[in-house]
Amino acid sequence: MTDILWQKLAEFQIGSETAQLGFVNRLARDNDWTLEFAEKALLEYKRFIYLVAIHKQELTPSDAVDQVWHLHLAYTKSYWEDLCENILGFSLHHNPTTGGKKEDQRFSEAYQHTLNIYYESFGEQPDETVWPPVEKRFLNAGKFVRINRANHWIVTKPRRSIPLFISFMILTLTLVACTQQPGESDFWFWAKIVFGVTGIVIILKFLNDWLGGSGGGRGGGGGSGAGCSGSGCGSGCCGSG
Repeated sequence: MTDILWQKLAEFQIGSETAQLGFVNRLARDNDWTLEFAEKALLEYKRFIYLVAIHKQELTPSDAVDQVWHLHLAYTKSYWEDLCENILGFSLHHNPTTGGKKEDQRFSEAYQHTLNIYYESFGEQPDETVWPPVEKRFLNAGKFVRINRANHWIVTKPRRSIPLFISFMILTLTLVACTQQPGESDFWFWAKIVFGVTGIVIILKFLNDWLGGSGGGRGGGGGSGAGCSGSGCGSGCCGSG
């Protein structure tokens, strides 16, 4: 890419170069990223902006790119004057989704379209560490919250690859405990069955959440998604991840 727009975006500096806490450092700190990944996400953000500008279509960024976008919006002069007015020549807005299944579908399709034109424009597949496939993009979007680490411990959850025999052990032990004992009435036997099955359901739900279940649905709406989009005409949407 050697066109003038990309040269301007590639050289574009967000924030002060002399700041003790520069843009990339803040980006890494706020998202618990390495500086290397923050630099990579910033580059992909510029590529996303480039795609929006040249295609004049509604496009949806990855979550990592969206985090760069969110932080850049906080640098109001840099975003609205330096980027939108001086480089792009139009206002690129970032608005909340209206929610619902139609919005979910809309963002899923827009994100897949973004991946497609990324390849067409840059001649390479997007880096999956920044641009996951569409089936993973919105998978756990509703799980994101802002946490103060001064008051909370953050422990990484194990992956789903943990053997499922834990669930089978719980089921086996519960069935053994629910075996009808000599002289036990039918009432207490069935009461144990009901309590046992209820306990299994609760425990399995807890394990599913603990191991990283899919959460509150895909897509960008309903308060459970995190789809964001921008279009060359100056409008955009963002789910409430």
